[in-house]
Amino acid sequence: MRPLFIIGFMGAGKSTVGGMVAARLGRPFVDLDGEIERETGHTVAELFAAHGEEGFRQAEREALARVARQPGVVVACGGGVVTDEGSHAILRESGTVVYLQVSPEVAVARVGFDSAGRPLLRGGDLTSAEALLHSRERLYEAAADLIVDTVDRQPEQIVEEIVSLIEGAR
Repeated sequence: MRPLFIIGFMGAGKSTVGGMVAARLGRPFVDLDGEIERETGHTVAELFAAHGEEGFRQAEREALARVARQPGVVVACGGGVVTDEGSHAILRESGTVVYLQVSPEVAVARVGFDSAGRPLLRGGDLTSAEALLHSRERLYEAAADLIVDTVDRQPEQIVEEIVSLIEGAR
């Protein structure tokens, strides 16, 4: 059974929905940022501060490659995973990719600007969130096998749609 990767902008609900989808399908679940933090002993923010975005993306790519070898795993990926060509290739080659769409307004309402775990959004404003999402949108779409809108929807509704789409694709 191929892995299922959940991608999207910060605040899209990747970790929440990914965990729920995994439970519903009886599959193992991995939060990729959590896996990186466990493996390195440092938070995402600490990795960004010490090694920059490029260094973090390398650690992310390596963790993604390891996790992608687990049959049937559901993986909640970090919001920027698609910005790295190597990670993008792993996603496309290894499993099914679900893109959770979110508007910048909803993302900011869900996560705020000063979250320590979101170094690329910290201290920004709605315009910076819009620009960051806009710069990634085509990458999310290019990586995705399935696209699910999360705006004005409860996690349970999103899970139902994903499970239905996945079961329908069999």
